[in-house]
Amino acid sequence: MKSILKPVLIVFGWIVVFQANALDNRYSIETFDLYIQGKMPQWIDIIGQMEADPSQTAQLQMQTLQYYYGLVGHLIDKKQNDQASQVLKKANSLLAVVEKKLPDDPVVCGLKSNFIGFSIALSPVKATILFRGMLKSAHKAIEKGKDNAFANILYANILFYMPNMFGGDNNKALDCYKQALSIMEQTPGETVNNWLYIQTMVSVALVNEKMNNYPAAKQQLLQLMEIEPRYTYVKDVLYPRLLKEMEKGTN
Repeated sequence: MKSILKPVLIVFGWIVVFQANALDNRYSIETFDLYIQGKMPQWIDIIGQMEADPSQTAQLQMQTLQYYYGLVGHLIDKKQNDQASQVLKKANSLLAVVEKKLPDDPVVCGLKSNFIGFSIALSPVKATILFRGMLKSAHKAIEKGKDNAFANILYANILFYMPNMFGGDNNKALDCYKQALSIMEQTPGETVNNWLYIQTMVSVALVNEKMNNYPAAKQQLLQLMEIEPRYTYVKDVLYPRLLKEMEKGTN
């Protein structure tokens, strides 16, 4: 009986894993398509589906947190602060659950630092209270996740958006974003249907633009338009803006 059950259980296990991976892949494709189309607010529906999934594995919850991170950042960028605050509250609740399971995970630490950063962006008066905790989590993330693409991205965000007088460093941020790209490009499947890959290329261009490294920013945006021509935000907004800045520099 045992000899019969063993292969059956193995096959069943593989079916469960396959179904979980298929769901993860479906979520990745859906979020990527919405990102490319400029419809990130619709991510909230996908996040709802993921949170309703009865399995709630650590992998699924980490993926959900990644989408929360992207959505809150987008809402803040679009000045939709009330909605951003509501979504961030839900994100922090899930992060607290995951942090109990994986307290030393570099991505968990990085997400914690970025979520604190979001809280500061939404309410700057909280900066004096939250600042140290944000930096502590950010440093822990990169110390434990130097070879983790997402950990590098999360650490780079802190360096890029934090004022220089408080420790912001565009050069270090650029290095971390580039390191993240390198890791993703060397990892099979990480550059396909991955909004983080495209967004990190955008971040590299933005850092270079901020540092007046216009040729490097232009090269990155041209590469982006070649890799993902559907992402019209680059063609219609970022690239024309950069060309105007470059034109100012020559006058």
